[in-house]
Amino acid sequence: MYYLKQYTSMAGAFFTALVIFACLDDDHAFPRPAIYETNDLTTTQKNGLFIPSNETNPFDYAGQAYFNILDIYLNDNPAPSDIAEVKKRIGTLFATFFDSGLQQSPRQFTLPKLLDCPACEMDSALDSSSLSAAGRNGIKDFISEISQRESSEFSDIYFHILNFESSVFDNPNLTTEDKRVLLSITSIVRYAFYFSKGRDDQDWDVSVGNKAAVIGTLESLEYGVYLSVVTAVCVNLGITDYPPQLNLQK
Repeated sequence: MYYLKQYTSMAGAFFTALVIFACLDDDHAFPRPAIYETNDLTTTQKNGLFIPSNETNPFDYAGQAYFNILDIYLNDNPAPSDIAEVKKRIGTLFATFFDSGLQQSPRQFTLPKLLDCPACEMDSALDSSSLSAAGRNGIKDFISEISQRESSEFSDIYFHILNFESSVFDNPNLTTEDKRVLLSITSIVRYAFYFSKGRDDQDWDVSVGNKAAVIGTLESLEYGVYLSVVTAVCVNLGITDYPPQLNLQK
């Protein structure tokens, strides 16, 4: 089992976040993320791959939590029989990483629609969001570009994402909320590719989970992590037993 080592606090990650906040101007400074009384997560190298972390991203712990929850779930749980079981088990794991819990989302999601047309659901969520035009277009461009690199080596994907994250910090047209959403998404996507590229079965799909990360992160970082993990499990394990209306919430 390859998962990120756990420690007792998030102090290191939040120190980095505070340094970054201090360097940003007042108009585009991030609010300090809520401190989760949970495990600090650091990264170990897998099969010679680049370590996926980016310490300059104050929301890097989103991807770290995604990786840990997914890895622990797949290694410590028998194959689920239906979506309800996936949600319950992941919800239990989620609570060990985010003591704040999963807040109820005002948006109702249906897994069948997400699986049938992930891009349609993502675009719909973005178009109805409060993000600026620059933020919405930035997310769409990022997901489109990263999808074209799915067959690339992890190092290529990794450095592409790091360059994109750097451009987010430097873009004066993005609002604070735009940047929160963008950097949370890029963190999850980085670790999703690391997880995929480190597996023996190279057909592990990340595209649907990445779009689910967009949809969920528009609500909150926590919901982005949760929705992307649930979707990744259901897509890759072929879990399709669901009621007509499935609300992917805790």
